[in-house]
Amino acid sequence: MSAARPILDDIARLAGVSKATASKALAVVPGRYRISPATTERIRAVARDLGWTRPVAESKGRIALVHGDHLPLLDGINGPLHNALVNRTIQRGLEVIYQSMDRGSRDGRARTLSRADGCLFIMRMPLYRRSWDVWLEEIQRFPPVVLINAGLDLPLPHVAPDDAGGAADLMHHIADAGHRSVALCGPLRHPTQQHHSHERRHRSLSSTARECNVTLTDWCDRPYTQVASDLRRTGKERPTALIDLSGWGLPKLTTSLLRAGLDWPRDIALAVCDDPPITREFKPAITGVSWSMELLVNEAFRLLEDSIAGRADPVRVLVPERVEIRASTNGKSL
Repeated sequence: MSAARPILDDIARLAGVSKATASKALAVVPGRYRISPATTERIRAVARDLGWTRPVAESKGRIALVHGDHLPLLDGINGPLHNALVNRTIQRGLEVIYQSMDRGSRDGRARTLSRADGCLFIMRMPLYRRSWDVWLEEIQRFPPVVLINAGLDLPLPHVAPDDAGGAADLMHHIADAGHRSVALCGPLRHPTQQHHSHERRHRSLSSTARECNVTLTDWCDRPYTQVASDLRRTGKERPTALIDLSGWGLPKLTTSLLRAGLDWPRDIALAVCDDPPITREFKPAITGVSWSMELLVNEAFRLLEDSIAGRADPVRVLVPERVEIRASTNGKSL
């Protein structure tokens, strides 16, 4: 045997297997090929003893990052999430394949994804696109796939922030601060155009308000300008706290409040069910609900590895959310 770097032929000969079997057992993606655990461990033990390592250039591992919307429209949470997934894929020595459900033909996607070991599918509610039944039929033809933040309960491995839990914690915070009359606002006017996280938050906020003996006024059917006008018109009888289902509409909401002569928290406590960076830039800063990007990405890769190895059930893993309490709910609005 040559004193140079050991090669697959050496590993295969010492392990008593073919070169093809040795290569499959040493694949970058665990469980990519159907080889018994005992055979896999024997081959890897020989490789370790020989000091063999697979150069990144030889890696055949590929992960497809598939988007329910085309890449130029990635914004808000989806942009940072996409970057985190790419970085983690590269750190693991895997090749990244990009695909979009909004670009190209189904046959073209099938050809591209046939080269992938597994898929991480970042979902967005499609605007005026195909029905979910059509999407689901295509998704189930993918290589092993994990859905990320899909917004719907689909029979596939799925990881997402715990929208309902975060909304419940936010309502408890509002109630603990002494508020007994709370208004809801936000984009729930056209559910087919919105991510279903807003619906989950709406249900959770409503049920938790009842548990906390909080009177809830639902203004999710009207624009922010009308919300501000209604708050102004109700005077002393108005709700003492306002919760928006999404933090990404804050510029429109706060502009409407200020034009109506209302500020926070002097006139009304203000909180949102997201925590985009802009919440910290307001004066005073606005209470929001955050979640760990690192934990979500770790869970997504864990589920994908289990799925590739044939161990994953269609489980939905929820990443805990945390209320970031700031000055917008700590003032004298009672």
